[in-house]
Amino acid sequence: MEIAVASTLPRYRVLDPHVHVWKHDPQFPFTSDSKVPDYDATPEMLLDLMHANGISKTVIIQVIHYRYDNRYLATVLKQYP
Repeated sequence: MEIAVASTLPRYRVLDPHVHVWKHDPQFPFTSDSKVPDYDATPEMLLDLMHANGISKTVIIQVIHYRYDNRYLATVLKQYP
C-alpha cells in the first residue's frame, strides 16, 4: 500500500507581519526631523520581493517618516488591499 505523502503534508503560507512602505512624493511629505533613506520602498517593490521570496501576505505598518500622517499608507492599502 502506497501513501501519498505530498498530499498529506500541510501547505504552509509564509507571512511577513511587519513591513514598511514609503515614497519621496510631495503629496505625502515626511516630517522635518525624519532620517529618510535616499531610496523609495514602494508597494510595487514590496510585491516583487514578496513574489521572489514566497511570501503570501504582509502586514504594512506605518513608517515613522510620516509620524501620525497615515495618508500614504491609506492610499497604498486602498490600491493594494
